[in-house]
Amino acid sequence: MERYRAMICLLALTAFSAGCGGGAATEQASTATSDEAASDSASDRSGPAYAVYEFLEAVRTGNDDAASSMFTALARQKLEEMDLEVAPQGSDTARFDIETDSIEYLAEGQGARVKSVWIDLGADGQSESQEITWMLRHEAEGWRIAGMGAKVFDDAPPLYLDFEDVEDILYKQRKLQEELVRRARAQDLQATGPQDPGDAKRQ
Repeated sequence: MERYRAMICLLALTAFSAGCGGGAATEQASTATSDEAASDSASDRSGPAYAVYEFLEAVRTGNDDAASSMFTALARQKLEEMDLEVAPQGSDTARFDIETDSIEYLAEGQGARVKSVWIDLGADGQSESQEITWMLRHEAEGWRIAGMGAKVFDDAPPLYLDFEDVEDILYKQRKLQEELVRRARAQDLQATGPQDPGDAKRQ
């Protein structure tokens, strides 16, 4: 489960460093949960929950332009300055749910937090989920996404990504990849047990 969480966060991180790769759109892959999210948010298409729906649907279908358009103006500016593009990979098996009844408004209504659950198949083919909190700001274009927070490892604090600080995102991408490798090696060592120093000499 922890590895699944980490891969979901890496997905978000990779979107910022994938350059002009871009995934093919898969608009036909509708899902019940994401459809319900759209229905729940449709009563206020100008609200923060619907902005999150549009972003997650763009990520799910691999729609680069639509995903990029849902970031704040500053986030888009920073991406352009560093010659990076948003390039979500897309997933035919993913779906998501948005907790429209738990929206938290901040800064006199100019900021908001929206919780969501991203659901997809893990490496073992079983359904796994990741809870994500999205931070949004109200701008001239409407509600736009400024960052996200998610619990990656049970024994570590949540990971927060500021989409307006691309340098920090790229740094956290490297650190998360290193931590995944470290934990995988530790699990392998635990599974095989300590190696007898004499084994190397006898080989």
